[in-house]
Amino acid sequence: MLCNDTTFFDLAEALRSEISTLTGESLAPVTDVASIAALAKARELHLEGDLTTENLAETVFRTQLLGELLVDLQACRLMAKKYCCTDL
Repeated sequence: MLCNDTTFFDLAEALRSEISTLTGESLAPVTDVASIAALAKARELHLEGDLTTENLAETVFRTQLLGELLVDLQACRLMAKKYCCTDL
């Protein structure tokens, strides 16, 4: 459910927004496959597989990407010693 098109990009955008706030980085909003790929590259996420349109259509790859974003967000929270959002 979290990986379908109606929620995946909104969830990724919420994660991007908090990461951006905590780090002070200017990260482009997540609206589509190209922008999620740009976010993954900007945050240097470790993913198994290439950031291609075909891979980003797969539920398993999207799940891995969300997991990596959550790890990145948690690291940002720990470094900043604060959090901005308690629910998604």
